[in-house]
Amino acid sequence: FMFEGVVDELELFNRALTAGEVNSIWAADSLGKCKSPITPDCNSKTWSPLGTGMNLAVSALAVIGTELYAGGSFITAGGVSANSVAKWNGSIWSPLGSGMNTNTAVQALAVIGTNLYAGGQFTTAGGVSANSVAKWNGSSWSSLGNGMNGHVFTLAVIGTDLYAGGNFTIAGGVSANYVAKWNGSSWSPLGTGMNFPVTTIAVIGTDLYAGGNFTIAGGVSANSVAKWNGSSWSALGSGMNNTADALAVIGTDLYAGGTFTIAGGASANYIAKWDGTSWSPLSSGMDGNLRALMVVGSDLYAGGDFTTAGSVSTNDIAKWDGTSWSALDNGMNNAVLALAVIGTDIFAGGHFTIAGGDSANFVARWGCQTVTSVEEYKSIPEKFELLQSYPNPFNPTTTIRFKIAESGFTTLKVYDVLGRVVVILVNEVLTPGIYERTFDAKGLASGVYFYRIQTEAFVQTRKMLLLK
Repeated sequence: FMFEGVVDELELFNRALTAGEVNSIWAADSLGKCKSPITPDCNSKTWSPLGTGMNLAVSALAVIGTELYAGGSFITAGGVSANSVAKWNGSIWSPLGSGMNTNTAVQALAVIGTNLYAGGQFTTAGGVSANSVAKWNGSSWSSLGNGMNGHVFTLAVIGTDLYAGGNFTIAGGVSANYVAKWNGSSWSPLGTGMNFPVTTIAVIGTDLYAGGNFTIAGGVSANSVAKWNGSSWSALGSGMNNTADALAVIGTDLYAGGTFTIAGGASANYIAKWDGTSWSPLSSGMDGNLRALMVVGSDLYAGGDFTTAGSVSTNDIAKWDGTSWSALDNGMNNAVLALAVIGTDIFAGGHFTIAGGDSANFVARWGCQTVTSVEEYKSIPEKFELLQSYPNPFNPTTTIRFKIAESGFTTLKVYDVLGRVVVILVNEVLTPGIYERTFDAKGLASGVYFYRIQTEAFVQTRKMLLLK
């Protein structure tokens, strides 16, 4: 047996192929010759949209595997109805059931195992009564007891326990002032809680850190930030002079961002570091409020509604490498409220509609712009081309890049060796440019798959190998 054709010429065996037949298919390209896979390097990073994005703000992001989950006040994602919460699989947006009730918002997301937890200001999730907090198990929503009597602003996880902060005073029918723990079956308070709302939570080991606009935690004076060691609350020095809205951890150091300008009695414009004994500023800080923090390796990423970080023009998002601030291209045209990471890609959500100078409705990706030829530096390709997927072989995801030279209706489909369509990655009118889509083969069997692009003026097919 020898395979010599493209997907159009596949003989449909209607049976499982032998190992020898699969190897023969893999060994041949559309001309029956061996080809080496392209293994591009990352030449630069740029902002790119996630499909058509949302119709309103994204205020929370979380990751399960290679899939991104977004929460906010939106009602559509990628043009599809998705009430306040949606999933991005690398190529398209999809709703999580019927989402939350209308005119509400998801403001916090957290993950335990494969379960997604959402907090906000809703009263139903997937049509089920769920007061401000709910769980998505991959197919349906369920409540966490009776939920809260107020909004949930933040969620965090220690082991299998879920912690929630917000402007509630009751959780599961029990008095819990602005912060509470869900152990899988019931809610419980953390001491006497705070005297004002908790807006952010972070974890170092088994210690929980809470930020907000409170001045008391567990009956102890604690200005805007405090630590819970499992039995009692304690202050972090003299705290801040205004709200702490974001917390993140690098090693044993705690980073706080918010609306404050003083931390531990010293000047710290909107961001500061706690090393366990004292607060210190991060250079000259920002010129505006900070709303989100995220750590990638030893780098700290900050989002908010500032225009400079450490005197560098940054526009709502910036990176701190331990000594200085730097911009992520041109940044955004409005506030960044949430950050997440998948691999080396940074995802941002917020009030913005432009990221790096390009349209990106409320959510965007900061990642590699892979260049395999000089021509790809051009904004409009001179010719159509379907590039080899990378990585290849892959498990379970691979990226497919292609060039569109003329506007027109375009389809990009993935086929199995029997010629059956596995997934449609593109089915829309595209303008000239360089595009990429992610193929997620989770749930598919190992073997050869084909991907085919077709426009009014161009058709090309390539193959890729899934090895599990």
